Amino acid sequence: MVKGIGMSGVLVVLVAMGCGSSSTSGGGGGSFNTSVSGNKSLSSLSDADKAQLCKDVDTFLKTPTVVAAQCKLAGFLAAALIVGFDQNATDAMLKTTCSQAVVACTSGGGDASSGDSMNMCTTDKFPATCTATVAELSACIQDFPKLSDNVPDCNSITRASLSADGGGGPTGMPATTACDTLSTKCPGIFDQQNRP
Repeated sequence: MVKGIGMSGVLVVLVAMGCGSSSTSGGGGGSFNTSVSGNKSLSSLSDADKAQLCKDVDTFLKTPTVVAAQCKLAGFLAAALIVGFDQNATDAMLKTTCSQAVVACTSGGGDASSGDSMNMCTTDKFPATCTATVAELSACIQDFPKLSDNVPDCNSITRASLSADGGGGPTGMPATTACDTLSTKCPGIFDQQNRP
């Protein structure tokens, strides 16, 4: 499980990332860049800075590398959900569910938030209690593709592998220091009910 975020946080991040936003901008992923000064506090951003930051985040989240990572995670989570609800699901069914979720996500069929990627920074100002900077948010955004690093490919998924952790969610996923820092300095940023 991702340290400091947890399974529910991963799901929120996945939704915030706009799973299925398959239109691409720029190269294959690369580095996240924004023209907003990295030393600015998120809670003090002007509306213009927030709009620019969100535009830059949205562009990065639509790059092929990020889309591939989020769709791989979407497939894994779809299979894990089936294990939790269908005691008769076979390994073949889980692999098919995973593959179908990846295809739907990649083609845009899973995009429930098109045009609303990372809406935590577009709807309202970050709370005054958020002491994180643009640079710290940027570092966490850069780490989003890492969320799927240790997630198995669909053809490797089995009921046994999904049940090995007692149903608590994917294990072995890397903790990202950048996202841990962001979560500490901006409490609740990954909690859907606490997002601004």
